[in-house]
Amino acid sequence: MRKPNEIDLIFDFDGVICQNNSGSYADAEPIPYSIEQINRAYNKGFNIIIFTARYGKRHPGNQYQEGYEEALKWLRDNNVKFHSLRMGKPAGDLYVDDKACLISKNEDWAINFWPKVHDLKNKDKYNQPIPKSASSILIKTSTDSLEKENDTQYSKWVLRIFIFIVVLGLIKEILF
Repeated sequence: MRKPNEIDLIFDFDGVICQNNSGSYADAEPIPYSIEQINRAYNKGFNIIIFTARYGKRHPGNQYQEGYEEALKWLRDNNVKFHSLRMGKPAGDLYVDDKACLISKNEDWAINFWPKVHDLKNKDKYNQPIPKSASSILIKTSTDSLEKENDTQYSKWVLRIFIFIVVLGLIKEILF
């Protein structure tokens, strides 16, 4: 059995430790419960690694340095205990991320994947709902509807195939 100090717990920054606030990172509100859990894991001896994509598309050439310094200050100012802060996704044993879609080794993960993809059409890059104001009305095209229908049909077929395979397995167990 591995000891806690042999396990890397990876936490995304925005949307997990602090609120997503459309890129105004220095003013992001902390999420107290998340910080409590991270500090608890730290106190139990787990390796805590914070990662972020902050400034990933801003200020070409120095975006990561600027984002790193600001994130480091925010973590210290909000008393978050951690071992490492990384820009980009590090290797680890368990990831806590607000934009994740859990992928399993069989094909049933697509049932959850496609609805999340379609939900993104109504959210900005910070995973916040796009306001429906008079100046920004989203118009669905027939191709959007057709694409969603095709993806829904695909997900239903994947589920049917999965159920069929399970039923065949049960029949095999009963007969043999």
